[in-house]
Amino acid sequence: MVTQIDEEKMVLVFDATAFYAGIPFGGAAKGCTTPQVIVEVCRDELRAAVVEGALASGKLEVREGSLSRAGKVVETASASGDLAKLSVADISVLALALELKEQYSLILVSDDYAVANVARALGLKHRSAKKDFRLVRWLWYCPGCGKTFHGKVRKICDVCGSEVKRKPLSVRAK
Repeated sequence: MVTQIDEEKMVLVFDATAFYAGIPFGGAAKGCTTPQVIVEVCRDELRAAVVEGALASGKLEVREGSLSRAGKVVETASASGDLAKLSVADISVLALALELKEQYSLILVSDDYAVANVARALGLKHRSAKKDFRLVRWLWYCPGCGKTFHGKVRKICDVCGSEVKRKPLSVRAK
């Protein structure tokens, strides 16, 4: 069952990671996603039942973004270096959000770093399905001798034998 979006309410556009995080459909906002995401999410029986319930209650709508918006997403993702990390479902959700942005107040809900990065580049509002989602880059170091490690991290420092630790190098808010 496909319903119309109420223009007075916020629209939340969900990618697959939002469904995997167990998003609630209890608020006033309308949820929207694409057929490609539904196919991906409904491979799991339990999630398929949640999706069916949300569709039946009118809390979720399934729509397709336009091809021209998908082209803009691919172009932007290519420029940002994220294209290789995006699935067809990711591109479809970004295209839908880009299209709906022209008519509604919306937020794209995703825990996928590449989706979030492209959303920012497209000027889309984004939030995580999780409460405290931050992009953290870690610095692995030896507290004994101060050596830093890159690539494959060891548990024990090869210089002094101390246990290798990590600390945040940089933290970016969602």
